Amino acid sequence: MMAELNQFSADPATMQHISDHDLYEFVCRVLSQNKALKLAWIGSPQPGGGGFTVLATSGELNWHSDCLPIQGEQPLASSQLGKEHPAQRCWRENQTLFLSYELPPTDCSGSGPAARSIVSLPIHIGSALSAVLTICGHSEDILDQDAISFFDNLVLSIERGLQIIRQRNQFMRLQGLYRALMQQADVVLRAQTVPDMLVGTCEKLVQETPFNAIYLRKPNADGVMDVLASTGSGAQELPDVISVVAESARDQLIVRAWLTQKTAIENDLLGNAGLAEYHPFLRAHRWHSALVTPVRRGGEMWAVIGFVCEEHDIFDPQTVELCERVAELLGRGLDELDNKQRLVTLQSEEAYRARHDRLTDLPNRFALEQYLPQALARAHNDDRVLALGMMDLDDFKPVNDQFGHEVGDHLLRELAQRLRSRLRAQDYIVRLGGDEFVVVIGDIDPDHAIAHLQLALSRLHEAVEQGFEVAPNRLATVGLSGGFALYPRDGEDGDTLLRKADATMYQSKTRKSTRDQWWQLFVQEGSV
Repeated sequence: MMAELNQFSADPATMQHISDHDLYEFVCRVLSQNKALKLAWIGSPQPGGGGFTVLATSGELNWHSDCLPIQGEQPLASSQLGKEHPAQRCWRENQTLFLSYELPPTDCSGSGPAARSIVSLPIHIGSALSAVLTICGHSEDILDQDAISFFDNLVLSIERGLQIIRQRNQFMRLQGLYRALMQQADVVLRAQTVPDMLVGTCEKLVQETPFNAIYLRKPNADGVMDVLASTGSGAQELPDVISVVAESARDQLIVRAWLTQKTAIENDLLGNAGLAEYHPFLRAHRWHSALVTPVRRGGEMWAVIGFVCEEHDIFDPQTVELCERVAELLGRGLDELDNKQRLVTLQSEEAYRARHDRLTDLPNRFALEQYLPQALARAHNDDRVLALGMMDLDDFKPVNDQFGHEVGDHLLRELAQRLRSRLRAQDYIVRLGGDEFVVVIGDIDPDHAIAHLQLALSRLHEAVEQGFEVAPNRLATVGLSGGFALYPRDGEDGDTLLRKADATMYQSKTRKSTRDQWWQLFVQEGSV
């Protein structure tokens, strides 16, 4: 029997694939094949007491009820065994227990000798008690010195087998974690947004590792841990309201990791009495062990990432280190994404500054050079007229001289706001410098161009019809002089139109005391 067990645990091909349950089933099956042993079972106590969870069993289940495993609300034991089942006492005292008892004549009729024996042996994984092996038979068969020595060696062989399974599982787990780290690096490099990075990380970790759930959480302004991303069994149903300030929540790994800013580990979630209200959820989704570790962004606590496994005692030092590396890599990825966003924002701000006047925030000459060809192309394609005008302030210099350049700058800023508010979305206004402006009025109906232009320029002139405050209770007034050229009548390119509009504007300015209106159209020399 021992040789068969040793051969089983020494076969690499077999040990490559079996689980604890497979090993327990094999042990019970081999023991039950011995005619002297009537029943063998392996179990561990249910959380909260009340019986044992049967992990494996084999043999004559009807041999005698006292030998059967205790389950659910079944009474602890019969009168022959006293108030405590040997398996329970073995677990409580963490030592091998031998028990013999005599059956009453009415109980042993036809079932062999009346003397019965039960042996309960503790099974350890490392130094931790993991399960109890209980063997039942006749006293003369299982309580001699050879049998006792055999049972001790049997337990040692079982424990060696369990250790091999643990080492194999740890190796596979670490392999999966290393693969996941490489996959996560790819996710981090490819992610264009924070949600892409978080969801991609969770999905890769569940696909490539033994973890059956991964989640990321972060406290909101009310102290409630919001879900940022989650994948796997139960991850979507994780209780929504978890507060980082509620005293009742401090047994939760999520809260503990956030408050301490350190990794929090629980290798037996169902054994944590502080999580009793969540035990139904944990059992339903086979959440038996978990680790939660901080994710730092920009050097500051930003969120926590949780790793959940359906195995107990999964988080050994190597696994903990790799989980922390996952969180560190995620934090670096977020920092890199932030750096990219800052660079994009900086480039956008620089591009904006390059195209806008610093004093008035109106588009500048550089912006006009980019805008005008596009506006002319639209006018050409839509068969519309475009008016390009040069404008200059009248009587602005006296304001500067009398009240100073700071007041003059304030006037220009207010004027820019007034002008912009009186234009349509398809129109465009530019400050060239000083008190010179360019206005582009597009989408003009060719059949009613002059009427359209008169209406638009009348509205634009309203910007100077009300005075500008230059001192408390003192207003200054300025005027406008403008010259306009029309596309395609006066030219088909921006330079030609600007040159003609500029010349026309100066003509209007020289006639400001005698002119009928503040603007005039370009007129070809010699034409009527």
